[in-house]
Amino acid sequence: MPTPATDRLSRPYADVARIDRTDGGTHFQLPTGQMIKVLRDSGFVVDELTEFVVPPDARSDYAYVTPDWASSWPSVEVWKATLV
Repeated sequence: MPTPATDRLSRPYADVARIDRTDGGTHFQLPTGQMIKVLRDSGFVVDELTEFVVPPDARSDYAYVTPDWASSWPSVEVWKATLV
């Protein structure tokens, strides 16, 4: 299980639109409600949202999310939306 130091967000939930990663990359992530609004305002209908939680013994190639952390919280989402 995650340790107490890793069981909370490192920044406010509503302030995660731009994340500068330690590997030099930049990640953009809107909160779920805002993402649904962006898709709807763009003419899409959200058909499905799948959040993946991995087994604790999974392997990761990414330093920013460990298998231990990702076994408690989703670290990957797959959105299915249809343009209407």
